[in-house]
Amino acid sequence: MLKKILCIVMCLVMFMSFNTIAFAADLDTDEVVEVQPRFSYIQSVLTRIEYVGDGKVNCFVYSTGYEGVTTKMGIDVYLQKKVLFWWVNTDYEWHTLAPGHYAEIKAYYYKLPSKGTYRVKATTTAYYGSVTEVCESESKQYTYGG
Repeated sequence: MLKKILCIVMCLVMFMSFNTIAFAADLDTDEVVEVQPRFSYIQSVLTRIEYVGDGKVNCFVYSTGYEGVTTKMGIDVYLQKKVLFWWVNTDYEWHTLAPGHYAEIKAYYYKLPSKGTYRVKATTTAYYGSVTEVCESESKQYTYGG
């Protein structure tokens, strides 16, 4: 008798956990804050693509290091198009190297080459003397004409 009661209790505990799993899969992804690793010289990187109409996009990357620690910041930015399952660089790319702990790239009104799914990929390099630290980031995807 004790085994039957214990079996029923264990089944109830197991079924109660299914409810938790179902709600975990129903998160609103627009509301979730992205978790980023902690870097020694890079404080934050914001990468964004913005459609402005007529097949044109603006691309933005803002990189911030730690004041008094980071001596210069470099950014390499690529507009990428999704081809099948891979991301391929288009002809649009931008680069900058700025002294201090802040760098940005703002690229306005770039005509998308064709219909498809696009994103901005940025590689930020922070310098502390001769020591470097690299962080890669991607914007959300934007689908043009689809």
